[in-house]
Amino acid sequence: MHIISTEELKGILERGEPVVLIMAMSDAAFSMGHIPGSINATKAEDLDWLEDLDAPIIVYCTGRDCAASWIASRLMITAGYRNVRHYPGGLAAWSAAGLPLSSSARQA
Repeated sequence: MHIISTEELKGILERGEPVVLIMAMSDAAFSMGHIPGSINATKAEDLDWLEDLDAPIIVYCTGRDCAASWIASRLMITAGYRNVRHYPGGLAAWSAAGLPLSSSARQA
C-alpha cells in the first residue's frame, strides 16, 4: 500500500485532483473534525456506491497511533479497490501543519 505525506495530500487537494478522501473513524469523531472534502467510511461496504475499482482513494484517521485507517485500507484493497493510499499522519499531522479542518457532517 502506498503511503502519502501531508504535503502530497495537500497538493492533491489544492490541484483539485479527483480523489475519494476517507476518514476511517466513528460518526461522532468525524462530525467533530475532518479534512475538508472527506467522507466517513470504515469498511468497504461503505463504498458500494463507488463502482470504479481504480478510483484514487486516500484513507486516514486521527494519527500514527490509530489503526483504524490501516484496517480500513486493507479491507478496501481486499474488496478489490486497486488505488488505495494511506495517510498515516491523519488529523494530527494535518492540524500540526496548520491546515484547516471541517466539522460539517458528510458521510458515505
